[in-house]
Amino acid sequence: MRLVIWVMPNGKHKLFFSTKTSMSGEEMLCTYRSRFQIEFCFRDAKQYTGLAHCQARHKNQLDFSYNTSFASQNVAKVMMKENGLPYSMASFKERMASTYIAKLIFDRCGSIPNRKLISHTIKELFGWQRKTA
Repeated sequence: MRLVIWVMPNGKHKLFFSTKTSMSGEEMLCTYRSRFQIEFCFRDAKQYTGLAHCQARHKNQLDFSYNTSFASQNVAKVMMKENGLPYSMASFKERMASTYIAKLIFDRCGSIPNRKLISHTIKELFGWQRKTA
């Protein structure tokens, strides 16, 4: 068994184990990072984008469902990045629900909407853009 001890900048230590003794310490760190990124992707897909909710039994339908789940995750990541926000599926889902509710309220107003004002207000209310003084 191979053990790598990583001393982080804050002085804490992390231990990484591998049964592949030919791997270097750097390779082990890269492998662990990749592994955890994949696990987070699956966790978010299960919790927020319905990865485990498909009831289909045919391969093509299952492929479509899985691809849709992961594609929606990618769209969320891009939208958060474009707006300068840290990525979190929970905060993205909350923002989208709040934006939908606000849009619904504005749409049901009886007056003629000022699209620029509404767009600016929604973005400001839900953190998509900073308030201007």
